Amino acid sequence: MTKRAYDRIRAGLEDAIAHSRGEARHARLHVRRPGGPDVGTIRGKLRLTQEEFAALCGVSVATIRNWEQGRRRPAGPSRALLMLVDLEPEAALRSIRRRAA
Repeated sequence: MTKRAYDRIRAGLEDAIAHSRGEARHARLHVRRPGGPDVGTIRGKLRLTQEEFAALCGVSVATIRNWEQGRRRPAGPSRALLMLVDLEPEAALRSIRRRAA
């Protein structure tokens, strides 16, 4: 490993440690937080196609694809709905379908 690569790795680790302590070292530090509902798994629990699941959630198929492929993350009401479906898939599906009827 070259000295330059080592210095960059070390600086990154020092930035991460400082950030975890609440110290601001650099204004351009970006933090990615994993988590959120796993849309593909949730959709799989319901045994729905992307098209059916999109209609159920009231979003486009492209939105479902973006969520499943990690390009976007659900937020607000969509996130809440997905978390509910994840916890109680049958009850959520019954409720949504009853409301749509």
